[in-house]
Amino acid sequence: MDYTEQYSEWLSAYLDGELEPALEEPLFAALATHAELRLEFSELLALRRAVRNDLVALVPPISTTAALFQSVGIGVGTSIVAGLLRKLWLPLASAAVGAGLTWLGMTLLAPPAPVPTQSPLQVSLPVAAPETTIVERVVYRTRTVYVPTNPTVAASSAETTPAQQTPAEQDLKPSPPAQDFVPLAELPELRISASPLVVRRYAVPAPSLKDPAIEHSVEMPALPAPEQFPQFRLILRGLGTTSLVTVPQQPDRGSLLSSSAIGLQYTLSDHHAIGIDVGREPFAMQFYGYSNETRLRYEAYPALLWGTATYQWRTRVGQDFEPFAQIGIGATEFGLLGRTTLGVVYRPVSSLGVLIGLEGALMRYVYQSTPYWTPNVGITYGVLFRF
Repeated sequence: MDYTEQYSEWLSAYLDGELEPALEEPLFAALATHAELRLEFSELLALRRAVRNDLVALVPPISTTAALFQSVGIGVGTSIVAGLLRKLWLPLASAAVGAGLTWLGMTLLAPPAPVPTQSPLQVSLPVAAPETTIVERVVYRTRTVYVPTNPTVAASSAETTPAQQTPAEQDLKPSPPAQDFVPLAELPELRISASPLVVRRYAVPAPSLKDPAIEHSVEMPALPAPEQFPQFRLILRGLGTTSLVTVPQQPDRGSLLSSSAIGLQYTLSDHHAIGIDVGREPFAMQFYGYSNETRLRYEAYPALLWGTATYQWRTRVGQDFEPFAQIGIGATEFGLLGRTTLGVVYRPVSSLGVLIGLEGALMRYVYQSTPYWTPNVGITYGVLFRF
């Protein structure tokens, strides 16, 4: 092979960035000694610059495209909406089918409602409780009587008692002689027992605290047990989003995990929770740069790995629905990222729920000191586990 042909191949490989580093020094030495080789190098460099300028010139600016659509009566907004509908119909349809299958499965697996055993009109009135007699103790009364042995004393005791005499008679009656009295200690003692006295107490048992009307009525539904906080929630969800930046390339959705996310939340109360989210999602990238004094436009649609720290506020509507709003701040492989989600969680049981909502993301990246933005919008859907 002639040395000129070999150097020509080296020149083409060098301009393409494919020349081996070991061959660069011989090539530069040949350029320094051969004028024809330098002329060929200049011609190749000029040809490549002309091709790049033609490519950039063929790309119409955004203002020209907008004016062209407006001149034919088609608004740019209409084309954007139509493009979004064409891109989002498959994620929307899959989310609707998944939500329907989940609801059907939970409905079929739910336990049947309890059937009341008695009609609410059949109410029995309370019945008075019978009296109960309780014998506490038996008391025997004893009376002591002193019987005198002297007939005079007996006769005097048989006379009218001072209680039956008038006051005048009591004053006129002479005192009995001293020899008619007998000391009390010398009198015989006679004890007579009377019939026993029974002390009885009538007690009525207290009425039952359970009302018969409530006892025989329809069974009231059990109130849900209050949730204990703090607690953890694991969320597995899919992302049906699309970028608002238009590029001719198709998004990178080669794997099932290219549009999905997983989140772990630490719930502080009924309304507040914090956590982290990690996932992969395609972002359309369109940016400009300079190479060899030539302005170039770059386009890509890669699936980027991202992570955010999240805060969620939620409330409860009824017993099964939880509307929520969530924001997240983090980064992707190329730059900063912010996310916002509005949705609702359906929880037929306390430990399991189904999630669906709207989600938006905004990525900021820098190329050659120039910042660029890529917004994503779409839907999200998934399942929630509480533990």
